[in-house]
Amino acid sequence: MRTWTDIGRLLCAATVVLPLSACGGNSRSGANTPAEKTSAAMSTATSAAPAAKQWPAFDPPSDFRSPDTPSLPADAIAERLSVGGVLAAPPAVLLKDRIAFVGGRSSIQAVDPDSGKVLATVSAKYPTATHPNQLTLGPAAAAPVLATVGGREVVLSAVASTVPAQGTTGATGIVELLEMDAATHAAAGDVQIPLGAGAAGSSYRDYGHVTVAAVTGTTAILQVGQSDAVETIAFDLVANKPLWRQDGTTLLHAGAQQLLVATQRDPANNELAALDLATGAKKWEKTRYSQVGGTSIGPDRLLMTAFDSERGKLLTAVITATDGSESQVSTDTVHRFTTCFDDAAPVTVCTDAASSGPAAVSAFDPATGKVLWQLPDTAANRVAPRVTAVRHGRVYGTVDGTPVMLDAATGADVPGTPNIAPLVVDGYFGLALDAEKKNLVAYHTSA
Repeated sequence: MRTWTDIGRLLCAATVVLPLSACGGNSRSGANTPAEKTSAAMSTATSAAPAAKQWPAFDPPSDFRSPDTPSLPADAIAERLSVGGVLAAPPAVLLKDRIAFVGGRSSIQAVDPDSGKVLATVSAKYPTATHPNQLTLGPAAAAPVLATVGGREVVLSAVASTVPAQGTTGATGIVELLEMDAATHAAAGDVQIPLGAGAAGSSYRDYGHVTVAAVTGTTAILQVGQSDAVETIAFDLVANKPLWRQDGTTLLHAGAQQLLVATQRDPANNELAALDLATGAKKWEKTRYSQVGGTSIGPDRLLMTAFDSERGKLLTAVITATDGSESQVSTDTVHRFTTCFDDAAPVTVCTDAASSGPAAVSAFDPATGKVLWQLPDTAANRVAPRVTAVRHGRVYGTVDGTPVMLDAATGADVPGTPNIAPLVVDGYFGLALDAEKKNLVAYHTSA
């Protein structure tokens, strides 16, 4: 797990995805409170998973053939598409074994990209939460997350729900953690997590934003809300209960032992802090920073952009999660990197996707935080592409609307002009908008 906001707003772009519970019914052990697990999540299946087709895999792909299938469900790009056909955030889609898993405000859908057919749906038990001020909300649904435990894989998504009023008890907001078996597409359980006082009270205007921001070990990190009204929940996937929860903390990085978060000091400022994964206790903090945002560039590295009160200016820096040390500091040219693609490869590619100005791209060594290459490169007369995806060492994007490919290790151009710049890609499909820029469709890899 990854947001597309400016530096004045907090960012949440951690992308670590690790084990979840076993599949099949209510197989997870643990107490029923404070989180309740139920089999009442609605699951509908229109057919079994399609037989594997003999499409060859090209990995990484260098071209895509035009689609002849219907578009993916509207949830894939809901609340993301501008009038001009520009996506404001990545599609809510996970590609796995020729299946597109689509996240929505209240469900996970398993879709056959070849036919556009919805194979199965796992829906929340309770109604979708209401949103009093739609104008302040961006996309509420994020791409589902793939998690593994005991050799079994589960697709996981979080949705905001409301338990209706009953008798003298008023309506109650909750987070529902939906699980779909990645192989059979059956419902694998439903976890209901009550909201804390912050998310249920003063931040209710943003309550509809719920994401599984990261899963590290057997702990899922959920984010409820947005801007300065975020509640962070560390949820034990084995014991089936929250480990801890805090208001006013936005996750920036999830490591094996600690989380790096932007913590709210007052309505206008925030600081960088490290929290213990198991307890939520603060391990260190940097109070000289405000307007903190950033994205993970490796297992132990955060690429941070912040206002440094000591220097009196904005800066970018690579922060080591274990001790808070910083390197690669720049106060001259500050790029507000909002999205990083690690792809489990020895290079992490970051881009300022939310910027309306000229594009900027930097590649980092995830182990050391060292900058490997950067674009634009004025001396070499090279511009930066608008990066859309990274797959197994290949960078996809556009320059003046024309699809291009780069080598992730060196930043060099890869020969050829692909048919599309995929927004989501694997060895079999590239997902992109159709010619009218209204729907998301699946293009087969062809080279």
